[in-house]
Amino acid sequence: MKKIGFFLLLAPFISDANNTNRLHRYMWANYQMNHGNQDMAAKWYRTINKQKHLPYTGKGYIFYLHHTHQVEKLIHVADMLKSEIKSDPDIRLLYARAIKTNGKLQESAEEILNLYSEFPEHFEIVFNTIEIFIGRKEPENAITVIDKYLECSHQKNNHFMLYYIKSQLYMELNKLDLAYKNISICIEKQPRFDKGWLLCALIQEQKGAITDAIKGYNAYLDLCPSQQANVKKHILELHIESERQQAKSKMVKDNYSRCLEHLNAKRFDRARALSTHLLAADPLAQQYRLMHIQVLMSLKHYEQVLSHIIKWITESNAQRDEWLATLHLLHRTELPINSILNAFEHISKQLSSDATTLFYLADLYTRTGKKEEAIKTYQNILILNKDKIVAAKLHYQIACSYYHTANYQAMHDSLELGHRCDPESVPINNLLAYYYGTQNNFDKALKHITTAMAHAANNPHVHDTQALIWYKQGEHQKALDAWKKLVQTAPTDTTILVHCAQASKKLGKDDQANLLLKQAYGNARNDQEYALCTKLTTKWNNTNANNCQPEKSTLTRPGCEALQVTASDTPATEHSDTPSL
Repeated sequence: MKKIGFFLLLAPFISDANNTNRLHRYMWANYQMNHGNQDMAAKWYRTINKQKHLPYTGKGYIFYLHHTHQVEKLIHVADMLKSEIKSDPDIRLLYARAIKTNGKLQESAEEILNLYSEFPEHFEIVFNTIEIFIGRKEPENAITVIDKYLECSHQKNNHFMLYYIKSQLYMELNKLDLAYKNISICIEKQPRFDKGWLLCALIQEQKGAITDAIKGYNAYLDLCPSQQANVKKHILELHIESERQQAKSKMVKDNYSRCLEHLNAKRFDRARALSTHLLAADPLAQQYRLMHIQVLMSLKHYEQVLSHIIKWITESNAQRDEWLATLHLLHRTELPINSILNAFEHISKQLSSDATTLFYLADLYTRTGKKEEAIKTYQNILILNKDKIVAAKLHYQIACSYYHTANYQAMHDSLELGHRCDPESVPINNLLAYYYGTQNNFDKALKHITTAMAHAANNPHVHDTQALIWYKQGEHQKALDAWKKLVQTAPTDTTILVHCAQASKKLGKDDQANLLLKQAYGNARNDQEYALCTKLTTKWNNTNANNCQPEKSTLTRPGCEALQVTASDTPATEHSDTPSL
């Protein structure tokens, strides 16, 4: 604790003779204390204490009591001078330490935390606050205190200790990169801090950087030679471990290369033996897991593939999102989609609060035509979700699913709920405009299409909706002109092609209409679009629908693509299965 001089504080009292004598005695007491003459200091303070303490003598006496470890007296005097020491952080800190020594740990901690709230830039108060949070096992709070202090104070030599403590705390939290970053700053500020080099070596060792760890231990030995026996032994052990790891790494690398060669040469049984060996050597290595899955897929051992992936997803957070994405992508392989769906249902029961799992599950429900299950799953995600933008996209997904179940009122209600969450959403405004346009409610249709157009002026689906509104208002030629331009920019969009064909038919351009409908058939992406084209062809040609209808085998797998909330605001299925004009 720093030595305190009170000369400026004393000026108002010097004019009084009594005060002058007291000042003289106080200065002698302070002088004797600072020069180690505690008996003489005690004698002068006894003389001063015969009279009532003035602020400066009381504070000085508290420093004397702290210096001579008279805890009980210090607490007593501080209690008497509470109002006088209120604005003095140094005295109040001595008081907090004294009551801690006296066994009042909770009261001491509360006093120090109060001091910190009043004096967040006081180094010793900050240091004591950090001690409290460390004692309470709250490393994050301790780190926050350090960061705030370092942000608002000028860099000083003694700050190296704060970086040292931060490094220890990050190490405790298993954030080794941050621990290394802070211990590097600590060493840079104080290169001869032996404990800093020791901690740096420990961190590097835990990170697996054995060579760098050895360098750190050697630097520690240079500064602290008394520890040579133990540290030298440990350095030798690290050298042996380093050699072993290098040999193992070379062997594993060779096995990985051989496994890849066998896989490319379609020697799947040999590849499986090596991938199994690699996985046993390092069960958590992502590249070995992926290799093993690739080998099992080549052997068509689908049950084992699903078993491995389910285990890796449910047992640990590590790479969970990557494995969920991998499992979902397997529906594009020969692995039966229902088996993948069952796997996601199993995972969702164990990870019921994991939104990512539920997103993929809802997507698979949509792909397999289980619209009701998809709606329930999206609603479960809504319960977990706190973000309004994500909520808007979820309501949009639910609305699309309701459309496929022909529940148009529920579809409309979901779109309106989504609009409340995000009034600027392009897909929601676009679909609401489309809905109100088909209902001849042009005021609302124009309101929503104006909003959509303001945020996505180049989106062909928005222009398609605008053309629909014109068409429903009786401006058929204007609508047709707009759709012709859209066909040029989106020549494979079945919905736009169908709309353009209908408008052409309406205006008596039958050959153009039939050509556009045939083009729509060729670009149909799912059974719903195919059925729309078939219905329209049958209507126009009565029973001769095959004139422009290609073989169904040219279509993609039945089922529409589900829209993820991470997708763009203009998803490809935005107008899928919309009613004909």
